[in-house]
Amino acid sequence: MVKNWNKYKDKKYYDHLCICGRRIKVKPHHKYHGIPKSCSGHNRRGKYQYQRETRTCTNPGCANTFECRVDSSQKYCSTECANRHDKPRKHGRWNFGLTKETDKRVAKQAKKLRGRRRGPCSEKTRRKIRTALEGHVVTEETKKKIKRSRAKQVRPPQTKGAKKKIGKANSKNMKRLWQDPNYIAMQMKARGVRPNKTEKFLTKLFQKLYPNQWKYVGDGQFILAGKCPDFVNVNGQKKIIELFGEHVHKPEEEQERTILFSKYGYQTLVIWFKELKNMERLIERVTNFSEVK
Repeated sequence: MVKNWNKYKDKKYYDHLCICGRRIKVKPHHKYHGIPKSCSGHNRRGKYQYQRETRTCTNPGCANTFECRVDSSQKYCSTECANRHDKPRKHGRWNFGLTKETDKRVAKQAKKLRGRRRGPCSEKTRRKIRTALEGHVVTEETKKKIKRSRAKQVRPPQTKGAKKKIGKANSKNMKRLWQDPNYIAMQMKARGVRPNKTEKFLTKLFQKLYPNQWKYVGDGQFILAGKCPDFVNVNGQKKIIELFGEHVHKPEEEQERTILFSKYGYQTLVIWFKELKNMERLIERVTNFSEVK
């Protein structure tokens, strides 16, 4: 048991240092086991491995000194100095906080740009531009073309009214584009539209029931009234079969699609996903639809 323990019990560190230069922390059990001569874990680190030295902070705006191990790579006195000087890319510029006196790259760049004019064009450059444009006349027809092209440009909306107006114009333009079969085919190809598992199953079923009479055209091969049907009859009959999913299509869309295609002389049969569970009923519907002229 340490006799003069009252001298150390209220302190955080002992007065003497470890041989490696570290301070020795005061702990309660030292009262019974004796005051140590080395810091905690000193033997694991190596007896003479961590000798310390005093260094000066390498940040140009700081001249503080700090203590560190001899083999340490520490260059700055604090994290603040390190973030301000050693990690400039956080601020978006590689040369943030660097000067030509402290960094060779900055000095090289400064020497390269020395004597160059910055800001507006020089009088010599202006003279060249003026000479190149001399005698150039913009005709009235060209002015009208520029005016028309600018009128077509969609500018960012400034008010709610302008936003609605632009939205209606874009909607009208897209509806017009989607009436063009070539545009729809191009979009289908770009999006990589191909038959899903259910459509492949129906293709095999139709081929089994009526060979070479039904063709899958849901990839944009056939466009009618701006719509892309799933199956069309290629045996001389104007008939269309659509596959609707309950999670995509609403019930009223069946009648709307039938009326739309009937304007062009096509009969339409709509098959819903839930009908695939009853194959007998499905085959009966397809047979009745195909055989009725």
